[in-house]
Amino acid sequence: MKILLLTNQLAVYAGSEVQILELYRYFKAKNDVVHVYANVFGRPVVQHFAAADLIGNIDDIDVSEYDLVWSQHSLFSRLFKHKQTGKQRISESANQRISESTNRQIKFFIENHFSTFVAI
Repeated sequence: MKILLLTNQLAVYAGSEVQILELYRYFKAKNDVVHVYANVFGRPVVQHFAAADLIGNIDDIDVSEYDLVWSQHSLFSRLFKHKQTGKQRISESANQRISESTNRQIKFFIENHFSTFVAI
């Protein structure tokens, strides 16, 4: 399977970062192709990921390539912000948009909400 993991940051060890790391390791151990997008990458967390698996620009992601998308911090909607299908602005549900433009649907989509990280 081809997996896309989306999270806010991979720099500081916190709940969502540990969860993404655990998912990454699980799917890699199953020999799945795993890509990880984050708004921010940094040490120490980023050292646990292969550089080739990291995506730093959300505009480089074609969500239709993935079988499973795991999104944290409501990042999934950003995949469609300002993107267009032909001349028509995308405005329908994510799977329907993907289906119309690529004839392929995501098999699984998981949205996991975490509250914003604040260092105390």
